[in-house]
Amino acid sequence: MTSQEIPTTKPTKASVPPIYHIWKLVTYNPWLFAGFFVLEILYFVVFPQAVGLLSREFFNSLSGDAALALDHWGILVLVIAVSAAQNIGSLLDFLVYAMVRVNFTGLMRSNMLLRLLHHPGASPYPESTGETISRFRGDVREISGFANELIAPIGQGIFAIIAVVVMFQISPKVTLIAIAPTIIILVMSRFTTKQYIKLRRSRRSASGRLSGMIAEVFSAVESMKVSGAENSVIDHFNYLTEDLKQKAIKDTVFHEFIHTAYRSIINLGTGLILLVIGDLIAGPTFTVGDFSLFIFYLGFISDFMGVFGDIIASYQQIKVSTERIATVLLPDPIETLTEHNPIYLTGRLPEVPFIVKTEKHRLNELCVEGLTYQFGATGRGVEDITFSVPRNSFTVITGRIGSGKTTVLRAILGLLKKQAGTIHWNGERVENPALFFAPPRSAYTPQLPQLFSETMRENVLMGMPEGEVDLDFALYTAVMEDDLKVIEDGLDAMLGARGVRLSGGQRQRSAAARMFIRKPELLVLDDISSALDVETEKKLWERVFAFEHHTLLAVSHRHTVLEHADQIVLLKDGHVQAVGTLEKLLEEEEEMRQLWQGKADHVMVE
Repeated sequence: MTSQEIPTTKPTKASVPPIYHIWKLVTYNPWLFAGFFVLEILYFVVFPQAVGLLSREFFNSLSGDAALALDHWGILVLVIAVSAAQNIGSLLDFLVYAMVRVNFTGLMRSNMLLRLLHHPGASPYPESTGETISRFRGDVREISGFANELIAPIGQGIFAIIAVVVMFQISPKVTLIAIAPTIIILVMSRFTTKQYIKLRRSRRSASGRLSGMIAEVFSAVESMKVSGAENSVIDHFNYLTEDLKQKAIKDTVFHEFIHTAYRSIINLGTGLILLVIGDLIAGPTFTVGDFSLFIFYLGFISDFMGVFGDIIASYQQIKVSTERIATVLLPDPIETLTEHNPIYLTGRLPEVPFIVKTEKHRLNELCVEGLTYQFGATGRGVEDITFSVPRNSFTVITGRIGSGKTTVLRAILGLLKKQAGTIHWNGERVENPALFFAPPRSAYTPQLPQLFSETMRENVLMGMPEGEVDLDFALYTAVMEDDLKVIEDGLDAMLGARGVRLSGGQRQRSAAARMFIRKPELLVLDDISSALDVETEKKLWERVFAFEHHTLLAVSHRHTVLEHADQIVLLKDGHVQAVGTLEKLLEEEEEMRQLWQGKADHVMVE
């Protein structure tokens, strides 16, 4: 496959121009930004102008043309004092610059994460994990960098305007030559915009594919080794690296070519100005101080011209960044990227709210009617799922591979956005399952739970105050007491990325403890004993059944679990085949007999 054949995501056109986000960032912390603006104006306007004008007076004092009532030594002292103040100001300016940059990136990344968390948890993201991370990192940095760096050109622009006014008073002809490069740069930028966007978009996509592959490799090391695919993975990694290298080279070369062209135009203009100044020096009105001031101004104006061209190019690049971020935020609008929300960069973080279970959370009956969810890519899913879960009952959903067991759980909990059907809790319709089915109403443990690179204690508590919950009870119910005795550091053991220090069964039971500690009204479990030995599985279910006021909804095919079920929901091809007790289904349903006798393949999460 050639690099041109690698599929890329069609960009989503942002509904607002990038300047909208720049303004929202600037107004997020206006006092901090105002301080930054003042420092930038001092650094790029006030101090340089003072140095330039004092230098002019210094040289004029040598020839007897000075306007100030100071000798050249007094003027020199002023120049040194202003330069020292400029250096001190530059240090303070750098510190405030860093604070502003952290505010900008923090706000955008916080908003992006907030929007992703509001999306149904099990729905696939529009991009791969690597692409999503790339947009969190590189694209956000591109936008925040542009917003931060924009102040310097504004200051340089103000300086240039003042310089042009002063120069025009000295020599209008030289001044017109000085500003001519700006017009040429504007014309050039008009013709390079599309190519800028095309190359930057291609580079970002290649970077995202490489990041995605790296993330997938880290999460599938065992599978890669078992299948002997190391060499193939390395070859593919090298291919993606080469593809990124080629696209990065094209993007960088084009950027540097345009940058060099801008600088060359500026240098030619500077050369013409120096030639004209040479003629002016012969005149009676052009002093040595005027000459030094012109030379001083030319350096700053030349820098501004170059920066001006870079800003135009960078604005085209952040158009690509906002389009890429817009795709990740869907269905939310791109305007949410820079909404003004707290980011807690200083002081104490807000406490995780601890919700005490009260009578209003009590479950009497959960009813599911006509629940439907179809996966767009395959057309598979579940349709017209109907059953109820009474209080203090144990309901098990079972079926073959692909029958839709896990999909049903996820659609009920709002992890997948149902396309039809209703869910009622105690007779009241649940409008937003994703927000409703949370502790203390319900808690969920998937078959492949997610653990974090923190301690066992933090993975179980997940922000809950340890003094308000029964940690020992949760660990005991999850049959973790013996494991903690042999795990070095026990509850304070760092689990590593994705809980890599634990076995599959330990990961399942650690996640189950996270659920038990919340003592929800409804426990939702997706085949959590699939990685357990017979003895541990027996203990786990005995302790779960001893859970006070337990109402259980589980996916399982295990005989131990099915034998304890008050009712079984039998699925086939995404539909409810039958609902009843184990005895009834074994008697009436051939599908159930096939599953029970192990003649059907059924050990998989859909």
